[in-house]
Amino acid sequence: MSLLNNIILVGDKGVGKSSLKDRLGTDLLYDIDQEIENTSSQFSEMNDHDFFLGILELLRQESIGGLIEKSYAESEYFLFMYSVAMPDSFHKIKELYNKVRSLQDRSDFKMVLMANKIDLDEKNKRKVSRKKGRSLARKMNCPYYEVSVKTGENLDCAFVDMIHHFIISTEKQKHSDIVEDFKMLFLRQELTDCVFTTKCGKKVKAHRLILESRLSPCTLHEIRELLLDVSHYSAVHFLKWVYTGYVHASKVSLITTMCQKLSLEFKDLSGVSSILKNLYNLYYENSSKDFTIKVESKRIKTHKLILVARSELFRGFFLSTDKSTKSVKDYSRNSIDTMKSLIRFFYTNTWDLKNKKNFQKEIENSIEYFQLNMNSSLSSQLSSSKKNKFCQIM
Repeated sequence: MSLLNNIILVGDKGVGKSSLKDRLGTDLLYDIDQEIENTSSQFSEMNDHDFFLGILELLRQESIGGLIEKSYAESEYFLFMYSVAMPDSFHKIKELYNKVRSLQDRSDFKMVLMANKIDLDEKNKRKVSRKKGRSLARKMNCPYYEVSVKTGENLDCAFVDMIHHFIISTEKQKHSDIVEDFKMLFLRQELTDCVFTTKCGKKVKAHRLILESRLSPCTLHEIRELLLDVSHYSAVHFLKWVYTGYVHASKVSLITTMCQKLSLEFKDLSGVSSILKNLYNLYYENSSKDFTIKVESKRIKTHKLILVARSELFRGFFLSTDKSTKSVKDYSRNSIDTMKSLIRFFYTNTWDLKNKKNFQKEIENSIEYFQLNMNSSLSSQLSSSKKNKFCQIM
């Protein structure tokens, strides 16, 4: 499902914001308010995500200050722009950044820093060095790009990379519950069913189901040979990436090389979206399912590991030594449709609400019963008393 978000361009007068608007393609642009000078927008689509780029220039702050503050407060994505020929515009970024932060309710808004007019002769015209720009970006904790809106130098690559950065940041936030659930599996030793020896002789444990779903069509033998040839440090970072889909920027080269040895494409396996896709495939496959749930005298096959990752109740059932918890295996208290919908959510983070009128209340009660540790939503159709507990995804 597509996302529709505002990306607000922020910068001082004369840094090239209006030129950027024209450079991105006037045939795709239209005025969202004819009365506000230098305000325009572009509709862009990338990787099935739709983005609405709103460009606001601070030329008439007194007259449109209310709109600017409203935009700053409600938007989640920001492109801060300055000119390398205008030191004042560079220093202005800090002031604008602090203003956005003061108006933002969220602390995790996404942003990038862009330096324009690199086409100018560095000796005579450039007054803000690349080093200063990178230093500021590090302080803001965001990507940094140097472009020339006039010539188009680096602009396409910067724009595509910026959108990609926003998509990845959004996915990470939206599916943080799945990442945390699988990180928990990575850190805990219970239910691990395969052991690998690294180059130094140390051993690392893993879950066969996670490896097979993430690294298919590689065999366990190929994975074992790979880890046998690397340090324990490298093996741990590789497995951490396999489980969570994320890797520190300094480790991308390492993980990419290890993927190449398995004849896999790192870019095709990075991010939470690939984890969701693999789990969705597991949802429909019966070959590796190892647990049966009895509901209304019917049986639902599923994966023990997925249940443990996604539900505190199942975690207690499988990992507790208390035999009384074994009664949790029979879910006759719920309808078959309710249970199928819950199982679907465990795998895909989405809900099948075709019969929501019949079992909406059951699902709500089951969420509490299964002790789901998540921030996800059933849908906007949930009763108002439950809505504040979840945030809609997908």
